[in-house]
Amino acid sequence: MSTQPDSLTAAAEGPTAVPSPSPTKPRATRRRSAAAPQMPDQLAVARRRKELQRTQVARYVESRLDAMECDEVYTVPMLYVAVTGSLAPAHLLQLIERWSEQAYADSGSGWVRRPVQDWVNFSGLAENDWVAARDTLRERGLIEERRRFDLEADEIITEIAFVPNVFAAEVAKVRDAIRTDAWGRVQQGEAL
Repeated sequence: MSTQPDSLTAAAEGPTAVPSPSPTKPRATRRRSAAAPQMPDQLAVARRRKELQRTQVARYVESRLDAMECDEVYTVPMLYVAVTGSLAPAHLLQLIERWSEQAYADSGSGWVRRPVQDWVNFSGLAENDWVAARDTLRERGLIEERRRFDLEADEIITEIAFVPNVFAAEVAKVRDAIRTDAWGRVQQGEAL
């Protein structure tokens, strides 16, 4: 009887034969099949959409709070009302003028680039009133406008610039109207 383990005695006796596959049982061949087309994970898509919605709501809330904090009280000089003919366009024109001046001081360009929702929030106007006021200002030449879609932010960016020379011309018209009215009063003997 040997004191060595079986594995050592087997190695000493020589190599052992490896059993060959049975001829009656054919060996299964593995076929490489093309990867099945991957279906988008619907849960992941829904989660991404929900996360995007949460981000948009959070951005809207913060933007609205910023607008309320900065411009809690709205005052519009009567000159702007006289130039535009209405309060909503006058208020929007004053806001655009202020932001254009700030943009020009910061970047050398008078174009103000903001998402539509920022314009609406900071103006304090309902969106349809904001659109109507913007149309009025654009028709009178008091502002210039460009729009583009920002792929990263997934929103429309509205770029608006104040046109100071047109505003100055409109102020001159208001001045002439006031002067004409004053001369008419003086000629009728009324006190100014």
